Amino acid sequence: MPSSRVFVTLLRLLVFPELFFDDRTPRLGVVGRVVAAVAFLQGALTVGLTGLVALRLAMVSDTTDLAGAFDLVGTATLGDAVVVALLVVVNWLVVGLLLHVVAWLFDSDGSVRETLYVVGWSSPVAVLSPLVAGVVVALSRPESQPWDGAGDQLGVLVGNAVGVGLLVAIVVLCWQGYIWIAGLEATHGISRETASKASVVTVVLVGLLGLLVVAS
Repeated sequence: MPSSRVFVTLLRLLVFPELFFDDRTPRLGVVGRVVAAVAFLQGALTVGLTGLVALRLAMVSDTTDLAGAFDLVGTATLGDAVVVALLVVVNWLVVGLLLHVVAWLFDSDGSVRETLYVVGWSSPVAVLSPLVAGVVVALSRPESQPWDGAGDQLGVLVGNAVGVGLLVAIVVLCWQGYIWIAGLEATHGISRETASKASVVTVVLVGLLGLLVVAS
């Protein structure tokens, strides 16, 4: 698919999901490849973000070089990237099943396959999180004091990325919920009001689960 067509398709999905889903029939095989691509990107960005943190630490710190920064940060391995990719797939399945159950409680007669199709197409939004985290790390300028060590500056870099990351995660989840509304309406044959209720409930549940995971 030409890059211009991919851009137009993603733009329609992210901004005008009603038009996007109206033009398509649910095909789980296609959306499975979309989720796989997002999983690969998330894994690759995780490795890249780790390297960026180390590079940025070496640039702002007066007490360590690049090798020392990597010793402090650690290096993300291929195994780490695979774990992140697998978590993306697991998240797709878990959230898809949760949304399906909630939609069913609101009298939807759509299939699990259709719900997974909808949730799968919302997965590209999640790539926003590591991208924004990377920008935050690249732009962060920890205040350097004579008594500050590289570990202190690393804490500031990571803290900035995590703080903004939590806000971005909320935005991503709400954005995905917006896409779910259009997807459920198109594939499950339910009203927009019913689709909105199912989406909001699922967003709240996923958000609460996420908070529990972070708190633990």
